Order: sequence, then C-alpha cells, then structure tokens
Amino acid sequence: MKLFLGSIVAGSSLFLMGLGIADGAMAANPKHVARLLKTNQCPLCDLQNADLEAANLYGANLVGANLSGANLRGANLGAVNLADANLTNANLDRAYLRQVTFEDANFQGATLTNAYLKGADLNRVNLIGAKLQNANLSRTNLVQTQLKNADLSQANLAGAFITGVTVPPDFGRLSQAPGQIRTSLCERDTKPTEQELASAKKAGFELSFANLAGVNFRGANLRGAVLVAGNLRRVDLRDADLTNACLNLADLTEAKLDRANLKDAKLQATLFERASLQDVQNADLSLAYRSTADAKRVPIEAQTKRVTVALARAQQKFQIEKIQFAKSIKELGVPTSSFTKEYDYKVIPGGSVKDQVMVVAQPKKSGYRSFIGVVAVVVNTQTQAARPSAVLCESEKPTQKLPLFPKLKAGEKPTCPTGYKAISR
Repeated sequence: MKLFLGSIVAGSSLFLMGLGIADGAMAANPKHVARLLKTNQCPLCDLQNADLEAANLYGANLVGANLSGANLRGANLGAVNLADANLTNANLDRAYLRQVTFEDANFQGATLTNAYLKGADLNRVNLIGAKLQNANLSRTNLVQTQLKNADLSQANLAGAFITGVTVPPDFGRLSQAPGQIRTSLCERDTKPTEQELASAKKAGFELSFANLAGVNFRGANLRGAVLVAGNLRRVDLRDADLTNACLNLADLTEAKLDRANLKDAKLQATLFERASLQDVQNADLSLAYRSTADAKRVPIEAQTKRVTVALARAQQKFQIEKIQFAKSIKELGVPTSSFTKEYDYKVIPGGSVKDQVMVVAQPKKSGYRSFIGVVAVVVNTQTQAARPSAVLCESEKPTQKLPLFPKLKAGEKPTCPTGYKAISR
C-alpha cells in the first residue's frame, strides 16, 4: 500500500515513521517485522524500508525477502540466509555479515560502508553502485560479482579473488580452496585458449575475468588480490596497496595508480596505456606494456625469437649429421605452424666462408625488430674438434633490412652483425 503525507491518520504516520518509512515509500508489513524479531524466520517477507538498526538477526532465514531500502545499520547478520533477497538501496553500514549466504542476492545501490564481510562468497551477487568504503572484504570471493560503479575506496580486499576460477558448489568455498588455484592463475602469461576454457567448464570449473571498469579502489587494501586478466580501465587505485597482487594480463588503460604500492605485484603483460603512475611505489614494469602497440608487438616478437632459436638449433643438428648447413628453411624441418605470419624466415649463407650461415626472421612491415641466428663451425683450440656453435641476435631498433653477414674468420665463434645485439635463448 502506497502512503502519502496527509492521507493517513497521525497515529499511523508515527507508527510508520518508527519503522523508518520515508514519505511516499512502500511500508514494511508490520506483522512480518514482528515475526522476524520473534522467530528469526521470515522467508519471502515484505520488509522493505523496515527499521532494523542494530537488530540481532544472527542465523535468520531471509530467503527471498524484500529488504529494499531497509535500515540494517549495525545489525548482526552473521550466518543469515539472504539467498534471492532484495536489498537494493538498503543501509548496512557497519553491519556484521560473516558466513552469510548471498546466493543471487541483490545489493544494487546498497550502503555497505564499514561492513564486515571477511571470507564472504559474493559470486554473482549484484553490487552495482554499492557503497563499500572501508568495508572488510578480505579473502572474499568476488568472481563474477557485479561491481559496476561500486565504491570500494579504503576497503580491505587483501587476498580477495576478484577474477579467477568459479568452482562447483561441492568443491567448497573459493576463499578456502587450495593454493594451487591462485598459483596457477598468477603464473599465466597468456589468456586461456577456447579449448582450455571448454575443458575447464566440462570439469565443473569456469574461468572468469572481472569487469571492474571505473570502480573506485582508492586507498583500498588489495594485498595478494587476484585480478588476472581483469578489465580495470579507468579504475581509481590511487594510494592503494597492491603488494603481491596478481595483475598479469590486466587492462589498466587510463587507470589512476598515483602513489599506489606495487611491491612484488605480478605485472606480466599488464597494459598501462595512458595510466597515471605518478609517484607509484616499487613497480617493476619490465614485463608490462605501456601501449596497445607494445601489447601486440611483444608477444609476436617473443614467438619469433623462439622460432629463430629453433631454426638455429636445427642448423647445428643438420651440420653435425650432414657435414654442411641447410640452404633453405624447408630443409631444416621446423614446423611452419609455429612461424609468425608477420615475419619471413630465410637462410643466408656465410659468403666466402663455407662453414658459416645465418637464419633470419625478417619483418614484413615496420615496427618490429629483426631476429637472426648466426651459426658457425668452431674449432676447439685444445682438441682441434670442430662443432657448430650459434648466437642469437636481435636488431637494436625495428628494421626490415636484411643484415650484413658478420665478418668471421674460419673456425671463429659466431658474433652478431652491426646493429644487432646478442640475447639469451
């Protein structure tokens, strides 16, 4: 029943005001409120806008209950069953929410400032636009949780799974899952293939990568949090503690990380394009990308390097077996399925010296570095034994030009040509 100012008697108005009902708002069913406070059992109850501030509701059954707009400030909701409950725009400031069942609960626009949610399983819960400032969300499962426009500034998210693995119900709480789940996620440097995703889903697991675009994490404690491959575009992480956090493959385009602590954070293939990094602390960005161009180029160059190594080794093997070097890529027998389409692969003989050769990965377009393997038969000065030796080189700058063969004497160790530097295999 909709209540309007002036349409009800004064006594009724005072009663409804006591239940925390604003003018023009739907009222809680007083019988349902009384039942909840007396029995702790109120599934499917109409409790919208009810005043339950500081109420002790420990262990209550509120499955499917309508608590939209309810005042639960400081309430004890430990072990409460809130499955399918509607808590949109509810006030849960300083509420205790330990061991709560949140399955499919709706907290859109709710106030959860300073709330205690440690170890909570919030998988698939709607927290769109929720206020979670200073909330304790340590070791929570936030995989597939809807956090669009949520404010998590100053929140404690230490050890939280914000992106990662959704596990089947019989596997146990994700926050208590074996450490190898976190380890395997944090060691990834490439996104899983469609085959891997299908295989995991068939086994009852599902990889899920968070969409946190625009979320406010300013000053939040994200120590050890798992954010692998998450969409963190325009996220506010100023003054946040990301010590030992897993951010591999995450997209932090236009994110704000001023003064954030990234000590021991995993940042392999993490994209920081146009991100603000003023006074960022302890950040090792050596494996991260500063632009989308780098994000595209670096993996291609890394694969090209591996192919060049394989070709150089194949030349060594070919020479040992046939006492000469192969004159074409085809002769080396390296599977072309591993070849990068952005490069042409060639064999260049060593000019006048018979026992020298180069395998070359030449970019088809500008913007990529060239890779070469220089292979030469080297004579051991002590035993006089001759064996093929190789050095892997990359161009110091992006180039499409074929390199000149380095000037090597017969039996000399191979070196890189001018404009190239030796790199490890």
